[in-house]
Amino acid sequence: MSVLSRVVVVIAVSSGVAAADDDADEQPSEATALFTRGRELMKAGNQREACPLFETSLRLAPALGTELNLALCWATTGRLVDALHMFQTVEREAGAANQPQREQLAREGIDSLAQRMPTLTVALGALPTGTIVELDGKPIEVGTAVAVDPGEHRIEASGARRVQLTTVEHHAAVLTLEPVAAYDRPIEVWAVGGAAAAVLLAGTITGITALRERDAAIANHCHPVMGVERCDPRGGVLLDRARTVSHVTTGLFVAGIAAAGVAVYLELGARKREQPPLVIGVGPDGGSVSFASAF
Repeated sequence: MSVLSRVVVVIAVSSGVAAADDDADEQPSEATALFTRGRELMKAGNQREACPLFETSLRLAPALGTELNLALCWATTGRLVDALHMFQTVEREAGAANQPQREQLAREGIDSLAQRMPTLTVALGALPTGTIVELDGKPIEVGTAVAVDPGEHRIEASGARRVQLTTVEHHAAVLTLEPVAAYDRPIEVWAVGGAAAAVLLAGTITGITALRERDAAIANHCHPVMGVERCDPRGGVLLDRARTVSHVTTGLFVAGIAAAGVAVYLELGARKREQPPLVIGVGPDGGSVSFASAF
């Protein structure tokens, strides 16, 4: 019988409603009901539905028995890191509360997880010292084995190629980050981007011209007559010219924005082609490396 199986049996036969044996009369009925249902699901082998019930019960009414059952539930569903932390908490709290049986069960759970837990060690390789490495969005210490759950993980660092790594139980993965190759922007990106900038600049100039023509007409050639703005022939010409130039401005801005969008699309496409992420699958007998077109 495995260590975790022994934990299951001991919890089942020795604690009754284990979360409630310390202070059964004081626990909210909802927490007790959730815990009881979770225990039933655990016994039926449905740990994935049981774990959320234990989590909610623990939030409503913290108890050592609930913590122990939740740690076990997580351990059987692959959340090994969370299970380890919870077993460590139970060991510490049970020792302080003089509950040697639970302290021993927690210790056995910790020992069992130590044998199963995958680890990941990340080396910087040619990257600068002090580069911050993130594992699944959280910083980790470089050069130190980090406990991880079995499954897919992403590793990212500034200036490094992105990595998607799959870990399995009982395996220690070692990863050396690969610097990102120098990016050479394609000529079409420069061409379209330059055209977009030129068109937007032209639109800005024509827009300023239209405003000046309108202001000149209103200031020098148009006057209110009986509440209505009246313009002399020269003012009318200036206003017509301002309207025409404003239409040209609108067209230039539309074209410039469209060209800028094309440039961005080409840029993103080029970067995606230039640096596909590295996808690594790690197994008990070693690792296999493949390349993917998207991350």
